[in-house]
Formats: sequence, C-alpha cells, structure tokens
Amino acid sequence: MDNTTLFMIMSGLSGLGWFLLIVISPCWKNADKAVMGVIVLILAAAYCYFNFVNLNAAGGITAFLSYEGIQRVFANDGLQLAAWAHILAVDLVAGVWMLHNARLSKITHLVMVPIYLITIMLAPLGLILYMIIRAIKTMSWFADNEGT
Repeated sequence: MDNTTLFMIMSGLSGLGWFLLIVISPCWKNADKAVMGVIVLILAAAYCYFNFVNLNAAGGITAFLSYEGIQRVFANDGLQLAAWAHILAVDLVAGVWMLHNARLSKITHLVMVPIYLITIMLAPLGLILYMIIRAIKTMSWFADNEGT
C-alpha cells in the first residue's frame, strides 16, 4: 500500500472518530469508548509500526535527541506517517477528554461542537479555548476530572 493511501486511511479513521464524538455521542454514551478502544488504538498501532519499520533509517531512537536528528526523522516518508498517526491519535484523546470533562462541567454539547471543529485542525488552540470556556463556566482554571 502506498503512503498516500495509508495517509488517507488514517485520516478517514480520525474523521470517523470525530464524527462519533461530535454527532453520535449525544445519542450514544459509549461513542467515546469506541473512539478510544478502536480508533485511537488502531492509530497508536500504526504509529508503532511506522516507527519500528523506519526509525533505523533516520538514526535510531537517538535521532530524537538533536535537532539534526529530528530533521532526519521528518525527512523520512515512513516516519512522516508515524508523526501523522501520532497527531491524529493524540488529538482524538484530547477530544475524548474534553467530551468527558465538558459533561462533568455541565457544558452543553452545542457549545462544544465549534471547539471540537477547531480541535480537529488546530488541537492546541481548541484545547485552550475549551479550558477558557470551562474556567468561565466553573469559575476554576483547574479541571475536575472526577465529577466531585
């Protein structure tokens, strides 16, 4: 399978995950479990595979210890796919966390939809916006992850 096809498959899986979080989760409370237990798991496995197969070509694990090494990592097509799988998986993890935390903080799903849409493309910005909205709603900067 060529890299473009692999890129499209991973992107499609991520899109399915976001669809589950944005559209399906208000109706199906286990949508987040499907995202974490299936989609994020597949993307994480892809990340591991692409690293295992391609990392030696960039200098091995020590490539992550210098800027020049990181340049070699990102110049490798297979490691670019690893980085993409990593980005997609971590963005979905952030989305699942925001979904859970918004429910605990009683932030409506309608308020969260634009935040999720921003997070899809600009995850750190989406996370910052969520944290600001949550801080305004709860009058606390720190997240209550247990609902107490």
